[in-house]
Amino acid sequence: MSSEVILRINGTDFAGWTGVRITRSIEQVCDTFNLTLTERWEGADDEPPRISAGDACEVLCDGDLVITGYVDDALPNYDAEQHTISVSGRSKAADIVDCGLMAKKFNNKDLLQLANYIAGLFGIPVRADCDVDAPFKRPAIESGQTGFEFLEKHARQRGVRLVSDSDGTLVITRTGTEVLSDALELGVNIKSASGRFSMRDRFNEITVVGQTAGDDNWNGEAAAKNLGKATDKSVRAVRKHVLLAEQSADAGTCRRRAEWQRNTAYGRGEALTYTVNGWRHSGGLWRPNTLVHVYDKWMRLSGEKLLISAVQMITDKEGQRTELQVMPPEAFDLVPLLDKSETEKWN
Repeated sequence: MSSEVILRINGTDFAGWTGVRITRSIEQVCDTFNLTLTERWEGADDEPPRISAGDACEVLCDGDLVITGYVDDALPNYDAEQHTISVSGRSKAADIVDCGLMAKKFNNKDLLQLANYIAGLFGIPVRADCDVDAPFKRPAIESGQTGFEFLEKHARQRGVRLVSDSDGTLVITRTGTEVLSDALELGVNIKSASGRFSMRDRFNEITVVGQTAGDDNWNGEAAAKNLGKATDKSVRAVRKHVLLAEQSADAGTCRRRAEWQRNTAYGRGEALTYTVNGWRHSGGLWRPNTLVHVYDKWMRLSGEKLLISAVQMITDKEGQRTELQVMPPEAFDLVPLLDKSETEKWN
């Protein structure tokens, strides 16, 4: 069954879109939409949709709220016989991504407190779905640094992700725990598939080196030199990598930063994309940061539980479909990776 997308602006619903691409991902703070409407003129008095760049908007799919944000671009194109309008936009967090800030220093603020301050400048609510860990001692915004650059740098130190909820809330999160009742199964609901297996950014050992500012209780060598390590035994031993922490960091912070880097590279190097018909499974719309069982003999998957990291809902000349990117759930959590000898790799 075909689903309908509505773009709601100032209480007015715009529907009938002939082209749709909605992207939601745990790897981007803003969800995005691109909608296109092409129609033949029915009369000289027909009025084009009143959609302007900068409009606050909501995107709904069959009544389910998907994105709350703003129109970035409105692109009309027309001639004597037909008119086309393309509309694209992002979640509310677009303001955090785009806007450079004035310099500001903080003392002993954790990630949730920092996010509440920055998001509050733009009227965006914040919530944490996971533990945000210890406060940062002296975090500072540099002049011209965007809010997202500042927050994302600190999120990496704590091994968490920043994403947008459908209502525009900025969410601090890790790997989701919801397991969908529907599976992805080759020959049943998988229309097509592709994979990306790469060792380019993966290392056997990652060392993160950091420094912390000294105080009366923390000084000398302990404050001047800290490091943390993470290992990936699936990578050949000679591949070692050293990173400098983006800010002051003790040994624990350096270790979490190394684990974040290792797991993220692992996930991106073990990604699969499955295309299914329609936008829904039996429980609702396909959503990122949910877990799904996958049965795919070509990838030697027999019900393994993988994380949906990104969802693209598409309508075009080829019909309505969803592209689901799946990865190992370890990609977005601070957990050890299994040695290649301990598990059968699907590639």
